[in-house]
Amino acid sequence: MKASIVKNEEGRVVALEVSTLENLSAITRVLERATGVSDVRRQFSMDTPLQFFCGNVQWLVFDAWGDSESYQIFPTADGVPELSFYTLLDAFESYKTVFQRIAGWFSHNGSNYANS
Repeated sequence: MKASIVKNEEGRVVALEVSTLENLSAITRVLERATGVSDVRRQFSMDTPLQFFCGNVQWLVFDAWGDSESYQIFPTADGVPELSFYTLLDAFESYKTVFQRIAGWFSHNGSNYANS
């Protein structure tokens, strides 16, 4: 899953941008497994379909363009340590899609079948 840091004009980290061809369930799975994240919940809002807590701060997942391919993830409070953003960034960058997991399996095990 592609993820990147979003900075404001002053160069301060303010959000994450996550691009995915998978559905919102994949983002939910990443957040549920991320260090320091709790209480991941779906919301009945088209703009902010997910909310969660990282530390003691509520964060929102925002459908930036209304196309469900790109989401912005941001805290609802100011002054969140940059480490929180980078921890979440690492969780998204480490996530392997179903296709990546299958390709990885074949790259490790496929040669065994060729030699059979």
